Amino acid sequence: MVKRFAIQKLGGFDSAAVVKTLIGYLTDDSYARRDQATATLKSLPAARLPLMKELLACEDEREAWTIADIVLLHDRSWKRDTLTALWDKLQDALEQREDRLFAALQHVLHALDPAWLHEQIRARADKLRKSKRFPESARWLALLKDSPAWDDEARYAFALAALKSHKRSLTVTVRRNDAAVETFRTLGTSPFPLAERLRRERVLDPEDLYYVAFTLAEERGESRAVARELLEHLASRFGRTKVGKAAKNKLQLVV
Repeated sequence: MVKRFAIQKLGGFDSAAVVKTLIGYLTDDSYARRDQATATLKSLPAARLPLMKELLACEDEREAWTIADIVLLHDRSWKRDTLTALWDKLQDALEQREDRLFAALQHVLHALDPAWLHEQIRARADKLRKSKRFPESARWLALLKDSPAWDDEARYAFALAALKSHKRSLTVTVRRNDAAVETFRTLGTSPFPLAERLRRERVLDPEDLYYVAFTLAEERGESRAVARELLEHLASRFGRTKVGKAAKNKLQLVV
């Protein structure tokens, strides 16, 4: 209790040394001391820059969230080089680590400049797709979900990357849990020109198209219309191949 009171009193001294001491208490074994240090740092203007530096150096997921929440209570007018440094750390965290350290960094960047963050994510995902690093591309695009940036183009790019990230299987269980198929299904019931885009997509091979068409053919409504268009394309262009013949057979079942 005495030490917690002492930490509270430190709030009256807005200095670099005090801030450094308080940041050290963010990982203290005592919840009471951690909580008081957090509360005190929220009220010290001098803590703003040291906290950002600490976040950029942080390697612990839980600590990163604690620092992120405090940082966002201070002045948010950071220069572009700071946002770029946060982006670089986010990129490393998402692509090089197995934990969710990236989530705290994404949270901060989204609060500071969401439009810029979404632009960076799209650009990174596109670069990875062109390098055929499809799982990583899909993982980046998934960050756009539940945001205004999750538009039809983002959904389409995600579905493509997700489709190319795993082996195809026509078993019902696999198809029901396929994020790519689920996203294509959503696009198939919207004004998005899904069949046309898929037919022209160079990254997809005939087997990819057949997998999507076969799955959508099991649906009703507009999704079946997309399936028929894809199956007709496969039957016409690859009619003598195994996949072309399979498409012709499937077409007979699609009313």
